[in-house]
Amino acid sequence: MTAPPPDPFRAGPAPAPPPGCPAHAGSGPAGPEPARLYGPEAGTDPMGLYERLRAEYGPVAPVLLDGDLPAWLVLGYRENLEVARTPTRFSRDSRRWRDWKEGRVPEDSPILPVVRWEPVCTFADGEEHERLRRALTESMERFDRRGIRRRVTASPTG
Repeated sequence: MTAPPPDPFRAGPAPAPPPGCPAHAGSGPAGPEPARLYGPEAGTDPMGLYERLRAEYGPVAPVLLDGDLPAWLVLGYRENLEVARTPTRFSRDSRRWRDWKEGRVPEDSPILPVVRWEPVCTFADGEEHERLRRALTESMERFDRRGIRRRVTASPTG
């Protein structure tokens, strides 16, 4: 019987990438600093920033949030699906975020409206997420979608 391969998402020291690995280009202590998702470039040309990050890093890029908090920006469609479909690995509950638990997110941080936990399905995992989502979906199903569509797409001038 053979041992199963190690899970790359488990804690423990990561093996060093092979020299010249394109997936790890620019990473490590001598590599460039992650891009800031705040400031002039992010504010004036976010799409340009995202394109530059895709070109430099691929579908997942290291970034800094306001306050220079490290994070990963998931840019690829398939990778976003993986994150959304794997709550056991990628929790929606911001209270589990290491920087939050260790008090690195200031009380006046501009990212709080996006990351502060609230009892809504956006921040819930597992059964709680399903319960909240089901309540939302059932409530939305009560509306006449065609009627809403007609009203939303109707010309304001008549």
